[in-house]
Amino acid sequence: MKKSLLLKGLFVAAMLCVSVAANADTFYRTFHVVAKNMTGNGSVYITTQPDESHSEYAKFDTNLESGFKCTMSGGYGRLFFYVNPDNGYAFQGVKVFLVDQDANEPSADEIEAAPFAEYKDGETDVENGVYSVVIFPGDSQGETDEEKGAWSPYGVYGSKNDYAAAAATPCNPYPDAYIYYYFAARVFNIIGLGNDWTTDHQMTRSSEDGEENIYTFTTTMNVFGGEADEYFEYKLRENSDWNGYQLPAQGDGNKSWKDQVNGIGTYTLTFTADIANNTLECKAVKSDFTYVVVGSKKVSGTDEDSPLFDGNWNTATTTDVLTKGSDGKFTLTKEVALEAQYVEFKAYTKVGDTELWFGNGNGTENANYNFTSDGTYYVTFTFDGSTISATAEQKHVWTVAGSDVDLFGTAWAADATDNDMTRNDEGIWTITYKNKTLTAGTIEYKIVQDHAWTTSYGDNANPSENATATIPADGEYNVTFTFNADTKATACEIVPTTVPKKITDAGYATYYSPYALDFSSTGLTAYIAKLNGSEVSFTEVTKVPANTGVLLKGAAGDYNISTTLDATDDVTGNVLKGVLADTEVAVGSFVLLKGDKGVGFYKTTATFTVGANTAYFEALPTTARFIGFDDMTTTINNVDANLNANGQIYDLQGRRVVAPQKGLYIINGKKVVLK
Repeated sequence: MKKSLLLKGLFVAAMLCVSVAANADTFYRTFHVVAKNMTGNGSVYITTQPDESHSEYAKFDTNLESGFKCTMSGGYGRLFFYVNPDNGYAFQGVKVFLVDQDANEPSADEIEAAPFAEYKDGETDVENGVYSVVIFPGDSQGETDEEKGAWSPYGVYGSKNDYAAAAATPCNPYPDAYIYYYFAARVFNIIGLGNDWTTDHQMTRSSEDGEENIYTFTTTMNVFGGEADEYFEYKLRENSDWNGYQLPAQGDGNKSWKDQVNGIGTYTLTFTADIANNTLECKAVKSDFTYVVVGSKKVSGTDEDSPLFDGNWNTATTTDVLTKGSDGKFTLTKEVALEAQYVEFKAYTKVGDTELWFGNGNGTENANYNFTSDGTYYVTFTFDGSTISATAEQKHVWTVAGSDVDLFGTAWAADATDNDMTRNDEGIWTITYKNKTLTAGTIEYKIVQDHAWTTSYGDNANPSENATATIPADGEYNVTFTFNADTKATACEIVPTTVPKKITDAGYATYYSPYALDFSSTGLTAYIAKLNGSEVSFTEVTKVPANTGVLLKGAAGDYNISTTLDATDDVTGNVLKGVLADTEVAVGSFVLLKGDKGVGFYKTTATFTVGANTAYFEALPTTARFIGFDDMTTTINNVDANLNANGQIYDLQGRRVVAPQKGLYIINGKKVVLK
């Protein structure tokens, strides 16, 4: 046998000894057998006596190039092999060649062109991953080797008794056998999307370590409303084969993502299959369609252009686009000068070839608005996903005029342009005076229209009377006035520029303020707390909204914390609950103390009063009694402390205290500082 050619791919080789079937006229021949794993991605185990546990199989481990001499009888030889694909791969098949002894190994082109040997499926051996290669002589009844004919391969089978010949050229009585094994990546597809059960969508195998059996596919689908249940159904199948591997299993129906639909829109669908655990899931994330406002002025039953719209029923507009707000509604506000006119309009979107129109009521009728006088208007269109409407506010100049000269510059000056308000995105008029030094007392004020006292608004209960606001003490403040031109409601918020906070030698404190706070220049580190299963984690924050409970860390001392008018950090999920006044908390709450476990949150076993402007944890899902601050993360089901096993707290004179305030107490025989 000549040295093998080097072929593409990863080779795992072995020399195979083939079983024999003998009879009374048996004679034996010796020849070489060579096996190659052409693709890698799996292992092949060989035996001549298989069992269902595959315990007798021997892995390829012999020298490929030298070959291995096998003795075969004049009957036939059969080699059993068990394939063990790598994760994500399947056995593809074998190609079998017999060549004259010492002839060249088949070339790469010959191997590439050769078909895979056929095999019978549906038998026990195949179901257990066992296949066989069978080699037969052409004629075993002659007296001599020549009379007995040439040998040829018969293919790969799962049945032990049912064979069919594979095409091959007969060779001399002492052939060399070459067997080439192939593995191929498994292909899984999602099918059924949009009730299309003919189109497969191939999934992608994860490249992450330990996720070799995870496959994903992501796509988008549009929901316009009214789709049948079948539109949302899906299934996984392997190799586009309805007789092969499926999820859910064959006969177990289909899966559906309809329960994740919450209105019309484009949904991004991510399908994830875990082949090892036979699970298939879909996560649907909605993106809204892009909606625009289109319309026209109506005069004598005809459509005419209006400066309110970007053209006459112009569905191609790029300027009159509705924007989704935090309330889930879509709005567009325009400032426009209009003559008195009656307009009709709709919300419109086009997705692919599908056009959707939304008007008043059922959407078939146009929405409308009547401008009864000439003027400049703030017009706001609001679309809730099914109907669209409009409101209009005629433009005016709104000015704050009031009694405090230190605040307004001039008392009761209706024409003071420095006190003109600005309209925000929510349609509210505001003005803020920053860092104003004010004297304790009462401010009186009104909101004046167009710099004249002809129209003004004051007290909400009696607009003709002045509105009032209170300066609680001499100091520096930020003062914000607001006015709703629709409801004519006035308001004034007075916020000190700083608030005081004391940190004891414990190095920690909690705080809760009705104002938004900025800790960036205080020398303090502020944390919010989040609960994730059995873990409490503390996350550092810099600016927090009003009414946010925080944990503070810093050196002992007195601090001034700045209030802020700027945007704040996201504190969603914060589980620190705050109070503005002394409050009795329920048994099982966690309060900040310095006790026998050090500084941390101790679980109460009796009613407990926390001080004003502090924060605590309400009952947590744990049996733990203490939350400390190691690495600012505490697994609460692995920590413990005994706050007061007998449920009693005593002052320094030995008297029992039911509702302790801030101070020094005796708890379980030890001094504890309550903050």
